[in-house]
Amino acid sequence: MKRIVLGAFVATFALFVLAAAAQAAVTLKVSTCLAKTHDQVETYFQAFHDKFNEVAKGEAKLHYVGGPEVSPRQKQGPALRRGLVDMIFCPMGYYEGMVAEAGLTSVTNLSTKELRDNGAIDQLQPVWADKFNAMILGWCCYGVDFHIYTTFKPKESTKTGLDLSGHKMRSTATYRPFLSAMGAIPVTMAAAEMYTGLQRGVVQGLAWPEGALAKYGVQKFLKYRVYPGFYRSGSMVLINLDKWKTLSKSVQDKLTQTGLAFEQGSEPILRKKADADNEKLWASGLQKMELEGEARKAYLRTVYELAWDVRSKKNYTVPFAKLKEKMYRAP
Repeated sequence: MKRIVLGAFVATFALFVLAAAAQAAVTLKVSTCLAKTHDQVETYFQAFHDKFNEVAKGEAKLHYVGGPEVSPRQKQGPALRRGLVDMIFCPMGYYEGMVAEAGLTSVTNLSTKELRDNGAIDQLQPVWADKFNAMILGWCCYGVDFHIYTTFKPKESTKTGLDLSGHKMRSTATYRPFLSAMGAIPVTMAAAEMYTGLQRGVVQGLAWPEGALAKYGVQKFLKYRVYPGFYRSGSMVLINLDKWKTLSKSVQDKLTQTGLAFEQGSEPILRKKADADNEKLWASGLQKMELEGEARKAYLRTVYELAWDVRSKKNYTVPFAKLKEKMYRAP
């Protein structure tokens, strides 16, 4: 009789252990909108992905399924919403058409800490839950600026900061409003085409964030980088809300803690990468063009105020005025 009871106990205990192990062995599928070799994605791996896998060992694991070579950038947001992937790390600007508020994430001039402390991210969470079916875990990479680069010395302007009249500039939707205001002719062009575009004179400059530029070889043609810098990264780590609800509190807490640490920890990592890229640009002969006085003020007004003005015409879940109050400080 004792053997039977003991055997039943052992069998029950084994099933309990197996069930517990199965419950603990959570795998979360992650994709990135940028290539794995991109500075931001390398930063994500170092400051979030690998960190979480260390602290959650035995409970959960992040599994990288790939970047844009696996799923096009614009499709990763919808894929997350539908639960085809559990998490993404992407610049939110890709999804401005899907979530109007996403377009504001790169044109804020506040640090991530300020946006946490003043409640801006809390203000965005319900929007992301409704539109993305997702939650924001971490907002990456403050402290790396965007700049205008040219093959010629631009004229200064007390109206718009720069006068780029007649010059064709490689652009995206983010840069189009201020480049147009400065008189430039924006040209939509893939990053991989920038070298040829500059070489053939199809464009005479571009706007680009610090980092991951030298690898395209464009420093061979660029002569000036305009200061001050502007904007910031709008890249976020998001998790599907349905998946989030299935996770244990322990795993949820570890994801939350890793996300908060990532927001601050990503900054020095990306800054170091940007500095290394900058050294290659300076070594090629690229020069700084520092705007001062009225031209500097006009430049920042043009870059920021136009960005916010264009976006004010969209439909938002949170009133635009409340968003702007939390996310923008007039320079």
